[in-house]
Amino acid sequence: MNPITKKNSNTLSTIWLYLIIILFAFLLGRLKQSNIILFDRISFILSWIITLIPFIYGSVKLLLQLLVNNWVKIECKILRSELTHVSLLGFYLYSPIIEYEFLFEGKTYRSSTIYRLHKPILIRKKAEELIQKYQRNEIYKCCVYQRNPDTSVLENKISYISFLLFTSLSILLLFIMEL
Repeated sequence: MNPITKKNSNTLSTIWLYLIIILFAFLLGRLKQSNIILFDRISFILSWIITLIPFIYGSVKLLLQLLVNNWVKIECKILRSELTHVSLLGFYLYSPIIEYEFLFEGKTYRSSTIYRLHKPILIRKKAEELIQKYQRNEIYKCCVYQRNPDTSVLENKISYISFLLFTSLSILLLFIMEL
């Protein structure tokens, strides 16, 4: 499986994982309505563990990457630049696929990450703008994380919408579990 296909399947896996966790939270909430005190304590602990551990891990990892300036700008060549879409529950999610390669410390790496927390885009025009910005066979600057050169981005920024979506889903999950 090439890295681009793997990335799209990872995105869908993340979405389905959240849907399964929300369903699990709903079922826990319904079961919690019984009068079993032990179950209330266990479900309360489980809800905090399931929600907070991934959120804290992701937030700390992201903040460490932002605070520690271990990113270097180097030249990269765009190998592929196209737009794909996936239908999920009647909505189209557009993914700008921009694959690029770069040479870092004598080794060639390939990546398709545009920016951190990059996920499919609901608005087609925004996805098309990224495709127009990064044309195939052109040379651009990309940012490479020195400690792990497999981690690179075309734009060294965060998708705050993805971060807010992740945070709001975590809070929603806690709320559902406590109903």
